[in-house]
Amino acid sequence: MIVLDHSVGQRDTEDLRRQAGEEAILDLTVDPPVILLGSQGFLLDKSLPRRGQLFVVRLFDIVGSILGMMLLSPLFLLTGLAVALSSKGKSVYRSERIGRGSSRFAALKFRSMSHDAEARLETMLSENAEARKEYEQYHKLRRDPRVTRVGRFIRRTSLDELPQLLNVLRGDMSLVGPRPNLLTEVERFGPAIDTVLRVKPGLTGLWQVSGRSNLGFDDRIMLDIDYALNRTLVGDLKICVKTVGQMLSTHNNGAY
Repeated sequence: MIVLDHSVGQRDTEDLRRQAGEEAILDLTVDPPVILLGSQGFLLDKSLPRRGQLFVVRLFDIVGSILGMMLLSPLFLLTGLAVALSSKGKSVYRSERIGRGSSRFAALKFRSMSHDAEARLETMLSENAEARKEYEQYHKLRRDPRVTRVGRFIRRTSLDELPQLLNVLRGDMSLVGPRPNLLTEVERFGPAIDTVLRVKPGLTGLWQVSGRSNLGFDDRIMLDIDYALNRTLVGDLKICVKTVGQMLSTHNNGAY
């Protein structure tokens, strides 16, 4: 990492270095400072989250997750029942993800895939070059042979992620944050992963309200970095409102 100026003081500079990552260029000659990562630039607040700010965010997560589970309990029941009756396997599954500070946790989701999902994926990628290219770029497939009929619906409406309200209540995740990453996705972030993992992954976030799977993986990385460096409670509230709107919308929001 290159620091272009040290005028903000030694302690602040060390904090900014940790936020920027090893290979980023940190320009402190402007106010507020700017992180340059490749061809992208991000405005950076000089102050790291204070203990009081973290307390407010955690309180917001606890209250929001409890209210969410209470209000959406009928959807929990109906979705779980639909998944159980439509295909073999458990209604809810655990997926190992990377959390804040590189910790690992089991993210909960309603199952949207068939019991032989990985075998179906391997067959399709070996036989279809276009599908293999799409999967390498987005790590998802628009026409995924693994996804069940009920799975397509709950993915499109984001109902498959409702169980993650439990992850939020337990403290593994936040209501808003970067998308929780699979172990296989971390390497693609490069040095930027240290910046992204400064905050907890979220049930929703900038990526989800900015096009989701319609965006490439590099776009997702940039959005995650932007959020991690510029998080505010007001911004989180706006993302939550946009998320609800997208869940109720009949237009394609990039979820599949």
